[in-house]
Amino acid sequence: MMIQLNFTTGQVAKVVVPDGVDDEYIETAIAKMTESWALSSVESAWLPVVSWAQVDNNHFPADYSFRNAWVNDNGAVAVDLPKAKEITKDRLRRERVALFAANDIAINDALLAKDDAAQALAIAERDRLRDLPALADAATTLEELKELTAEKDPADGESEISVP
Repeated sequence: MMIQLNFTTGQVAKVVVPDGVDDEYIETAIAKMTESWALSSVESAWLPVVSWAQVDNNHFPADYSFRNAWVNDNGAVAVDLPKAKEITKDRLRRERVALFAANDIAINDALLAKDDAAQALAIAERDRLRDLPALADAATTLEELKELTAEKDPADGESEISVP
């Protein structure tokens, strides 16, 4: 059996419970779970449950890419695009860390070699990496958000920078 938990934030959670469990058991489990979250040392872990409903599995989006952006939209589960954009920005920031490190080395090597062309390429790559999260703001669909990546598009030309 599947239940949907609705939180005060508007977010939802999908919870699988054993078949045959009655409503009283579910209410008790939710109360205990909410109490343990409230006592947690992690403040963000506390999300009070305002309601729940028994649903079937196809009630939830099949794609979990933006699971943390699921919201209750008049009883249906939908993906909140602004939250999905923030999730994408965070993912892009994580993806670009190693690329920034490799690019820093490329910039230093170009400076030491006094290679203006290599320095210009490395600076352009640094600027591209810096501006990546802002691309999420321009996206209008979840598919566009999923397509964003920190890796350089081979169609744009091969990067001189490689990550070991």
